Amino acid sequence: MKYQYLVASDLDGTLLLKEELLSAENAAAIEEMGKRGICFVPCSGRSIGEMPKCLMDNPHIRYYIGADGSVIWDKQTDTFTELLIPKDEAAWVFDLLSNYDVSYTVRSGGQSYCDPKETTDEDFAAHNVSQTWIDYIRFYSKPVDNFDEFVRSLEGVGMINPFFSSLDELEDCRRKISERDNLKVATTDPANLEIFHVSAGKGCGLLHLAKMLGIPKENTVAVGDSVNDLDMLRMAGLSLAMENASDAVKREAMRTICNYKEHSAKYILENIIPF
Repeated sequence: MKYQYLVASDLDGTLLLKEELLSAENAAAIEEMGKRGICFVPCSGRSIGEMPKCLMDNPHIRYYIGADGSVIWDKQTDTFTELLIPKDEAAWVFDLLSNYDVSYTVRSGGQSYCDPKETTDEDFAAHNVSQTWIDYIRFYSKPVDNFDEFVRSLEGVGMINPFFSSLDELEDCRRKISERDNLKVATTDPANLEIFHVSAGKGCGLLHLAKMLGIPKENTVAVGDSVNDLDMLRMAGLSLAMENASDAVKREAMRTICNYKEHSAKYILENIIPF
């Protein structure tokens, strides 16, 4: 199918209900978008393997952008396009993190990996990991013994996701990461950073997929609610903030739409496209 538009949507607080469910209204809207030549794409900080089953099993969704734009998966052909942190640059990040009191996950090849020694209740509490992230890590991340050795052996890394016991240490790490030419950083939780290659990010992932599909930038839409969505909001042809979005997201977006409980995909289909 030749797509005319691309709609990239964040998940939590945007597309999904609290129970990680896709409403019937949104499911119907995504199906109708496909019939009209509109490519609907989940775009998340999660790895592909962490995407909810309700999205992975949806027959009307072909493409997925994961790990903050560092991986694009074509479900139909089961092929991955990855925008990775090179091995030597990832090693620099791991060395930097060793100076702080952190626990972290690493995403590569559509899979999230964790250190089993860092998934206890005590460790999560010490590093200020929110319950949402605890659930993600325990359900989706693959525990790997000799974790440091394993992640350093990877030829490329999609995203490194550290959680800090000290917010001062987090800000020091953020500053040092931001000084690197080849790295970008975002956040989805007060105590975490999401570190990925400068060629990645949700916005770069969106535009990379649009180019693959022959969709001009002016025909791309991005919708989100959190600060890690700012990258794609700035790069899309039309940027939409949820009514429940942070003030920073609303200031950046061109328009504010409905609350996430009010079926964002349905709203976009009925009120935004064509635009």
